Amino acid sequence: MNKNIPLHYSYNFKLNINRIPAKESDRMDFKILFPGIFLGFVLVLLGFFELTNGLGSHNSLFEKFSRTYTTNTYSSYLSPVFFDCSIIILGLGIIISLILNHLRYKKIFFDGKSITMIKRDPFGKKTTIKHKISDFSGVMLRIEFVQ
Repeated sequence: MNKNIPLHYSYNFKLNINRIPAKESDRMDFKILFPGIFLGFVLVLLGFFELTNGLGSHNSLFEKFSRTYTTNTYSSYLSPVFFDCSIIILGLGIIISLILNHLRYKKIFFDGKSITMIKRDPFGKKTTIKHKISDFSGVMLRIEFVQ
């Protein structure tokens, strides 16, 4: 089996082989997915709100003070439109990455005689790997201690 299998997607993946047939799905938890998508939508809405000049205030308090005490004009280093668009892109990036992370999964089935693993990437086809336990007869356990 010359296939690299990525690390687990969920934080607490455990295949309970005390009950046979055992099956488990390794996927991102909904406790992470839903709050992340909600916060991504909040960022997108905040960016659109600021981009459309939500509260209608054109002058900041800093600009009012700078005009009364000096003759210099104030200009911001970053354009407000650039900042608003970057907040929108950040929120959309969070939403898209969480959805793609939820689409990928690994399902593992163990019936006592064979083990089957179905892996799905966000893009592409499902990959199925199936091996009989008898294929591994004669394989010994090697433990190496390294200091």
